[in-house]
Amino acid sequence: MGDSRLIHVSVTGVALALFLAALPGCGTRSTIKMPGVDGAALERKGDVELDRGCLLCLRAAAEFYESALPSGGAALTSKAVGAWSLVGARERQLGIKPSDAFDRAQRLATSLPDPTRVASAYLSI
Repeated sequence: MGDSRLIHVSVTGVALALFLAALPGCGTRSTIKMPGVDGAALERKGDVELDRGCLLCLRAAAEFYESALPSGGAALTSKAVGAWSLVGARERQLGIKPSDAFDRAQRLATSLPDPTRVASAYLSI
């Protein structure tokens, strides 16, 4: 039981890392930062939840990343797209009724400076 969770978390982490690596130039775009939003803290919380890997954790991670978006940065958008995509994939894996996770990922992906073929493939899971 413990081994399957470790493998699952590893696969989840690798998939997200590959997705983020395929988005060149994400950190170079200038953004408007909103005062009062601690984007770094929200991003850290999202990272912790993403590492946990359960469905509710992935949903929490996506929501943390989306909440951090007003603080600026395409990298946060990429993380939100990846997390929502993983939520959708986990719902399919579990055979439960799909939420709007893939729609949210697609909507966010269109705001990225250069959505790539990898992002499209990732969203077509």
